[in-house]
Amino acid sequence: MRLVTRHGSLNLSGPPAVMGILNVTPDSFSDGGQFLDCERAVEHAARMVREGADLIDVAGVLAPGAQPFRRRSRSRVPFR
Repeated sequence: MRLVTRHGSLNLSGPPAVMGILNVTPDSFSDGGQFLDCERAVEHAARMVREGADLIDVAGVLAPGAQPFRRRSRSRVPFR
């Protein structure tokens, strides 16, 4: 089965995927900035993969009016 939109199509016949959300901002509403440290963030992402996440969305957008922080690096980390 395919879902067709004006922007493209999405194959719905495969198994669903589970996405883990990793918030890496100091003002995160869901985790209170627990994963600002790179090592803690990677450990948490690995835990989400062990618990069944198929992919990880790294959320690094500050809320409006928040104090900006300096981005250290951008990389992809394979877990499987």
